[in-house]
Amino acid sequence: DTTAPTITNALDATVECDGNGNEVQLQTWLTNHGGATAEDLCGMIEWSYNAEMSLGACNETSVHTTTFVATDACGNAATTVATFTIEDTTAPVFTEIPSNQINQCEEAEYTVSALDQCGAVELTESRETIGADECGNYEHLVTLTAMDGCGNSAEHQFTIIVQDTEAPSFVEALPEDITA
Repeated sequence: DTTAPTITNALDATVECDGNGNEVQLQTWLTNHGGATAEDLCGMIEWSYNAEMSLGACNETSVHTTTFVATDACGNAATTVATFTIEDTTAPVFTEIPSNQINQCEEAEYTVSALDQCGAVELTESRETIGADECGNYEHLVTLTAMDGCGNSAEHQFTIIVQDTEAPSFVEALPEDITA
């Protein structure tokens, strides 16, 4: 027996990053030889593989280039190469967002947080002035952006209104009228 097994090409696979290296999906793909099949006229086939991983451009993305080898009992081998790609195309998700504010004289603090399944999130704020006057009253449209390391982003908008609608009050007691 000097003839190598016949082999079908393994199939490339692309999956969305799960934050855990997609170990289950990768192992299933490897165990199934990337979808490749092999036949030999003289007996059983033994499978092996050699995988090389290269990190992706961002977060936990990567490419696993794998050579699958089908070897018959006489040592004749056939190979096929495929890639298992982990990509991140999903935007972060806000886990805490502020609601619209109407405040007396000054802004109230707000909190915001976001998570991404595949890495760190950068939060940024931008503002557009909708209206303002000389008394310090204003309305801002605030846009919060959550961006992951792969450039996927989500936005949340809310308004902050600061106004002075209360008359001043005296801090000390006023003197009473005096009749002289």
